[in-house]
Amino acid sequence: MSLKRKMIDFMMPKEFLEIAGLMHSCVFSLQKSVTELLGKAALRDFIIPRVIESVSRVSGFEETLKESSNIEEVFDKFAKLLKKSLIVTDAKLEINDGEFTIKLENCLLAKRSHAIAGNEGICPMAMSVAAMIQKILNKPIEIVSSSLLPNGSVTKIKVLED
Repeated sequence: MSLKRKMIDFMMPKEFLEIAGLMHSCVFSLQKSVTELLGKAALRDFIIPRVIESVSRVSGFEETLKESSNIEEVFDKFAKLLKKSLIVTDAKLEINDGEFTIKLENCLLAKRSHAIAGNEGICPMAMSVAAMIQKILNKPIEIVSSSLLPNGSVTKIKVLED
């Protein structure tokens, strides 16, 4: 672990992680309720389009999403943002036969947030990547699974045929 990351871990008030945990819990609870009420398609049809609107407001991403048709390029830019903000130490995207796996490692927020949220839900950062994939490919996606781990997450996304 880098010295900068160790200092952040040391200096980060415990209360920040508690609040981050509550925010994650709210997001995860909303995800679960919407899915129970409207089915799995609710994420794809209602939530993901709103997430892409928010991602587009992140500095530099509106142009990137308009100009790029390369998922790896867009993911790399997002991964750099996550690493520069020290939210994660590493972010990886694996692509295999229309399925995408997003791995976020050593997430600052996961340490406490996932435990508070009960380790159920879809990582908000991975959901942002899912939204980018749907936008770039202009095809519906399904978030197959999201494993919330003590130090990060692993999320699988499948591209659906129209």
